[in-house]
Order: sequence, then structure tokens, then C-alpha cells
Amino acid sequence: MHSATNLSSSKTVYPSQDETLCDSFERAEYSIPHGCLAGSCGVCLIEIVEGANHLNTAKTIEKDTLDSFYNRNEKFLGKDIRLACKARFLNTGDVKFTKV
Repeated sequence: MHSATNLSSSKTVYPSQDETLCDSFERAEYSIPHGCLAGSCGVCLIEIVEGANHLNTAKTIEKDTLDSFYNRNEKFLGKDIRLACKARFLNTGDVKFTKV
């Protein structure tokens, strides 16, 4: 089993393999603020603090959105940021993140 903990709200959920982090928090009646759910608006931007290796690799749309955040703001350089609407578990483990 894997878990995802939002350190900003101290909420933990147990996503299924096919759920995004946004979906799993919604199912548990918690919320990660989001907009388009398509990976292009960046509202659900999170910083992975622990367990990034348990998540899928960002695909084209998410990668383009993340690149624009890296390019526009130095505070993101060297940090592992993802979009909660696109991040899914690849393998069993625990992920901890903060809302950016």
C-alpha cells in the first residue's frame, strides 16, 4: 500500500494505483486546490519533500507547465515540483509533499 501526505494540511490518503494525487484527496473528502485538471494551469503545484521516486514521470503537458515555473521563479530551482492533477503512484511507498 502507498500513502500520500499533504504536509501543508497534515492529511494523509491511500491512493489506488490509477488515481492522481488530486483524485485521491478528493475521494477522501480533502482537497488540493486545482484548476483545469489537465496539467496546464499550475494551480495544483506541489513540492515533493519525500518519495518522488514512487511517482510517475511527468509527461509532455505537465513537463511544459513545470518548465515554465522553473524558468519564471528561481525559488523552484533544485526542488522537485509536480502537479497533483498528474502525479500518480508507480510503486508502493510513501510520498510527502507541501502545497506551493
